[in-house]
Amino acid sequence: MQILLVSNAHEDAIAYALEIAGQLESNEDIIRDFGRFAPTTVGDQKWSPGKGTFSVAGRTKRARGAQFTVECRGMASRVLGREADFVIVDDPTKQEDVETEVTRVKQLKHLREQVFTRAEPQQKGKPGGRICGVGQR
Repeated sequence: MQILLVSNAHEDAIAYALEIAGQLESNEDIIRDFGRFAPTTVGDQKWSPGKGTFSVAGRTKRARGAQFTVECRGMASRVLGREADFVIVDDPTKQEDVETEVTRVKQLKHLREQVFTRAEPQQKGKPGGRICGVGQR
């Protein structure tokens, strides 16, 4: 499973990565019900939530080219070349970014061409990646 989370600012994306990783590291209910997701030893997996990326315990290089399980990026960050089962777009723009037609079109183009295309394509027998948008009204 690969998840790409894109938010307006890189700092917001890092905060999400830290929160998700924190839950996987220390939420006793999750660990009890599903086992450990966080690696138990340093170097066991790529675990860098402070950089917005991490892979869960048990992921191998044979699993989809060893891409990260969770990758959190700001809108201006590069996301090309990454595939995802889930693309979560949370408040990708600020109000002032969409007040002008030029900026609005540019932001929408970036979402369509750079972010949404990262969802795993539908293949025979597989549903393909999913995109979820989270935002204000």
